[in-house]
Amino acid sequence: MHDDEGRSWSAYATFLTDEHGSVDLESQEPIAGTYSGVDPMGLLWSMTLDPLAEAKALPERQVLPPVPMQLSAEVDGRLIAETMFQRLRLAPFIQRTVIREQGLVGTLFCPIDEGPFPGILLPGGSEGGLHELDAALLAAHGYAVMALAYFGMQGISPLLVDVAL
Repeated sequence: MHDDEGRSWSAYATFLTDEHGSVDLESQEPIAGTYSGVDPMGLLWSMTLDPLAEAKALPERQVLPPVPMQLSAEVDGRLIAETMFQRLRLAPFIQRTVIREQGLVGTLFCPIDEGPFPGILLPGGSEGGLHELDAALLAAHGYAVMALAYFGMQGISPLLVDVAL
């Protein structure tokens, strides 16, 4: 996978297959890899930055673009299957509304279906800015989410001092 800056991230896991050559990520633990325990999403959250890979040139930037993912399967070091897919970060049924007014800096993510939807206020962390990716992912699960910046963006304090409440 390549991130928004063109850097390469990867993870791996080794499994024992059943008598049919199948692996079930919902019930099997890898015998080796970048994560342990049973976790169908382990190969995604356990990715680490490849320090030797050079960043690739990125296409024109878009808001929360899909992330290209590649999965490969090997048996005894021999590639037997490979696929590419796009992991959506902003689902097509989510509306993104940028809010920049009266000292408020945020982005609202909300399903376009009729609500009401439970609401979540998602403030940025000590790094500043907005957590739009997290907000978009929560909205895809049926929440109205306001990613809210309180410093580190244009229109509000650039530093974590004198933060308006």
